[in-house]
Amino acid sequence: MATTAALICDKAAVLLNDAAKSIWTNDILLPHIIDAFDELVQRLQAVGAQTVREESSVISVLALATTVTCPTDMIEPLTLSERTYGTTDTFAPMMEVDWIPELTPTTMLRYWQNREQGINVLACTERKEVKIQYLKGLTLPTTSASSIDVTNSTRFLQYRTAAIAAGFRGENLERAKYLNAIADDALGNLERAAIRAQQGMPARRIPYKSNRGL
Repeated sequence: MATTAALICDKAAVLLNDAAKSIWTNDILLPHIIDAFDELVQRLQAVGAQTVREESSVISVLALATTVTCPTDMIEPLTLSERTYGTTDTFAPMMEVDWIPELTPTTMLRYWQNREQGINVLACTERKEVKIQYLKGLTLPTTSASSIDVTNSTRFLQYRTAAIAAGFRGENLERAKYLNAIADDALGNLERAAIRAQQGMPARRIPYKSNRGL
């Protein structure tokens, strides 16, 4: 269920003994919500949570092209697959490699490389269509009206926001320690739920290395 930054502000203010928000206003708490949300997204990306997994629309790759146009919200590619342009054929998996091999182009792309925030491929003699499964970034909250579309994240965000505020602005380290402990527990629950949800999903292939086994 989606929540808003304003609701997180309300709950964090209560934890800071300021339910009326006479001190801990939305404007003061919002930067701390952003920090907490950024931490949450990075941890979800680290465990490959479904919330941050996405599949691209069909991407056209011209004949002899050696790069693929990446989705604008992509943080890290997981898998690539290809098919002949303009067909309804099933997409065939491509192999991730550390380096694109020096091979004569054929009718298949076959190999892909994640390098410098881009995707390189082996040139192909035909125009192809590609799909990318990837980890995406989530939009940071920018105002108190911003929606936070991470299921069950409210408890973590309210406690981490309050902890950051107590520690860095309120200089109440004991309260910050207490609040952080509860936030850590809530974050652990989110991570475990994400791992359980993706059990049975295809794992990311280990990139092929030409010297593997030597």
